[in-house]
Amino acid sequence: MKINKKFKVFTLVELLTVIAVIAILTSLLLPSLGKARDKVRAISCASNMKQLGLVFFQYSNDYDSRMPIHKLTTDGVAWPYYKRELFTMGYLKESDTAKHYTAAIDICPVNVLLIEKVLGIAQPRTYGTYSYNAYYPNDNDFTKSFLIVRMQKPAACGMFDDTTNGSNFMAYAGVSYSHSGKTNVLFFDLHCDGRKMSDIPTSTSNVFWKGRE
Repeated sequence: MKINKKFKVFTLVELLTVIAVIAILTSLLLPSLGKARDKVRAISCASNMKQLGLVFFQYSNDYDSRMPIHKLTTDGVAWPYYKRELFTMGYLKESDTAKHYTAAIDICPVNVLLIEKVLGIAQPRTYGTYSYNAYYPNDNDFTKSFLIVRMQKPAACGMFDDTTNGSNFMAYAGVSYSHSGKTNVLFFDLHCDGRKMSDIPTSTSNVFWKGRE
C-alpha cells in the first residue's frame, strides 16, 4: 500500500515575505521593550533611594533628630564608606565584604554601569552612585550634622539624587540624568520623583537645596 505524503513547499518570495514581517514586528517591539526595561530600572533605583532614606531617618530617630554627617572632616571619606558609622553601627551592610562595596541600596542599577564603563570613573560600587544633600541644608558645612526639624519644606527639598561621579554631596553640576533623560530625586518627605535638567534649580538658595525659604 502506498502512502501519499504531501509537503507544502514555500517559495523564495514567501520566505522573504515572512522574514520581512518578522523584521518589521521586531523593529516595532524593541523600542517598547527597551522603554519597559528602562522603566523597571528606574523603579528599582527609586526603591533603593527610599530604603536609603528610611535608613537615614532611622539613624535620626536614634540620635535626637540629627542626620548622619556627610564627612567627618573636609578631606575624610564620605558616609557610604564601609568604615563609616552607618556600617559600623549596623544601619547598613556591605554588598560585598571582601571588596568593601557599599550597601546594595546605595547603587543605581543603571548609573553604576554608566559611571564605570562610559565615564571611566573608578569604584562607584565602593562609594555608591547617590549624592546626599547634606551640604546646603546645613548652611554649607557638610562636616556637621544638621537637625531634621530645621527642614521647613521636606516635600520640596531633595535628599538624594543620581550622580555622575559616585556618591558625594548633591550639586547641580553632578546630577546624572540616566533614566531616559531624567534623574531620580528622593525628597525629605521620602517621596521619589523623576526630574529633567530643567526641573533642577541652579540656585543653591532655592528651597530644593535649602529646605527652607
